[in-house]
Amino acid sequence: MDVVYSFDQDSMMFQRVFEYGVTSAGITPSTKNVIGGNAAVFKTYGDHPYKMLVKEKAAMISSITAETKKLYGSKNLTPMTKMGAFSLLTEALRKALEYKGKKEKDYNGDYEALLKVLDKEMPLFINCSTKADMDAAEMALKDFDIDVVFTGAFGIHKDVTKILGRRAGIVLGDLTCAMSYKNSIVDFFAIKRLVEEDMDIAISSCGDNAASGKESLLWNAILYYKNGLDSEDVLKMITSIPSKILGVDNRIGSVEIGKDADLSIWSANPIETYAARAEAVYINGENILNSRRVASCW
Repeated sequence: MDVVYSFDQDSMMFQRVFEYGVTSAGITPSTKNVIGGNAAVFKTYGDHPYKMLVKEKAAMISSITAETKKLYGSKNLTPMTKMGAFSLLTEALRKALEYKGKKEKDYNGDYEALLKVLDKEMPLFINCSTKADMDAAEMALKDFDIDVVFTGAFGIHKDVTKILGRRAGIVLGDLTCAMSYKNSIVDFFAIKRLVEEDMDIAISSCGDNAASGKESLLWNAILYYKNGLDSEDVLKMITSIPSKILGVDNRIGSVEIGKDADLSIWSANPIETYAARAEAVYINGENILNSRRVASCW
């Protein structure tokens, strides 16, 4: 699946995530499939997907979490186990590699999509939860020279630096659900150490499920600050680092001459105080909070 063809700009207008300072978002297919398809980056305001599009084919999405096993196992279909999920993932990459090596070949859209991963034109995002998931993924993919990004990554640990030469980063999953067991396996001290070692770690507002609302990215950022990370580091984890991981840092993610004029201006640091209010949010140089907005059909 290519998420560009399923992106609903009206839903984005309904959510109004820009009201909490989010000017762009990486949107992915569902993480309930072993290989879900292509992710893309969009601005959070506009009246047409292609006008909002920053980059298509930003990453290939895959998943080896229990959610994948739960979905297909209940239907008595592969993958019914994590071993089955890894088998499907590595088999697809191997077949794509074989397809690449054939001088004369019949066109195969699935393998063509995976060639962009094998040629390092895009990273492979692997949705995972535990330390065991990440270690197993590293072992399963050791024969493939590809850029790997762990998403979710609730069980991230200090020894993950051993894969520094084989990954493009980490995207941490949503921690705002107080009832999730995943919150209990997060090692904030290890994350702090890895951030201090300049590992590319981003914060997201989703995981196995859809994002919970326009506030959730900021709420996740606040949780990391409350658990010992420096607010300036947290700021990078929701701005410049995700833009780098998604390959759009030439346009967004920091304030520099030549980049898109996307800025959020707050009355105070929203990571450090709940009293902060968004006073202006510029997307492509337009203050969306004060301008005549594109109306939602809702």
